[in-house]
Amino acid sequence: MSHIERMKAAHKELETKIKKINTFIHSNDIFKKLDDLEQARMIKQGERIRVLEATLVHIRELLATKPIDCLGSADDGQTVWPIRDEVIANITKAIESK
Repeated sequence: MSHIERMKAAHKELETKIKKINTFIHSNDIFKKLDDLEQARMIKQGERIRVLEATLVHIRELLATKPIDCLGSADDGQTVWPIRDEVIANITKAIESK
């Protein structure tokens, strides 16, 4: 599995976790019975996911401003393509796969 595929899988897994945490926080009476520290920890987990997503968006936007060959190129023996564009496309797919 490539690093891009691992990033996409990790992002999808984190999105699933944040949905479950948010559901638990907002609609489960057990959450209200947890001590304040545990409630805060669970809320913080959700915030970290949103920060990760914002970071991915920032990286994508930053890469888009760089020269097309800033990360080099790849080829399959017939076609050569800029890695920068591939990274941008994969970050976009990861973000949109929520």
